[in-house]
Amino acid sequence: MLNLSRFKEKVILISGAGRGIGRATAVRFGEEGGFIFVGYRQNKEKAEETLALIKKAGGDGVVLVLDVSSPESVATCVEEIKKIKQKVDILVNNAGILPGKVLGEYDEDLLEKILAVNEKGVYR
Repeated sequence: MLNLSRFKEKVILISGAGRGIGRATAVRFGEEGGFIFVGYRQNKEKAEETLALIKKAGGDGVVLVLDVSSPESVATCVEEIKKIKQKVDILVNNAGILPGKVLGEYDEDLLEKILAVNEKGVYR
């Protein structure tokens, strides 16, 4: 039997939660009563759609700007979380970019951007 409240007291931060896997993960945590910080970098509208789905599923949360490639953005996000919930129980490092080019077509700037999000972003 599924326990639909096992994350009721849990605070979850999900980067890249505006669509795709991040959105599906956020909604699933919402179904189980979690409070989700919906992290997004560019599309606030998509992040707000995710939050609406979380609330419809029975969870709660807040939309936060979170650019994992920026130490300043991460620090600001952490400060906002501290003001709202003081903690994060579960972190889902979902943010990532895939440029739709073959590896040999990456220029230095694109490679740096990919590494800043997909590699350094997990560390931050």
